[in-house]
Amino acid sequence: MLVIFAIGNAATERISICFDEISRATSFNRLRAMETNVRIDYFFGFLASLSESPRRCMNPVDHVYGVLGLFQIKIPTMSDPSAVWQLFLSELENYMKDLQHNPKGIPVINDHAFQINLRKAKNMADIYKDLVVWRRL
Repeated sequence: MLVIFAIGNAATERISICFDEISRATSFNRLRAMETNVRIDYFFGFLASLSESPRRCMNPVDHVYGVLGLFQIKIPTMSDPSAVWQLFLSELENYMKDLQHNPKGIPVINDHAFQINLRKAKNMADIYKDLVVWRRL
């Protein structure tokens, strides 16, 4: 039996955003072993999908723990959102060192990222928007 549900434009848009986020994350994860220039494109694509994500987390630290596996970053479980965020930024900087072999520039963490308060974030977009920027060589 086929059941068709009528959903509004807002719900359709949220579904589309979530699908795009999952699709980019999957592509990024699969192409991790490819050449640096390809990985950089997918890395920024994945971050772009997070920067548009309406997903919300009840526990502020889950905004970080929810994406660690995609970056293959491991950090210990902690309850202090500020400590989790600062450790994530440190590990992300280490992760990006492998992506810095590009003649156009290097990815760096945006200065504002160090001031982000996970407790005040309404959704993933509040945290990941403009998290990483290009620094021209």
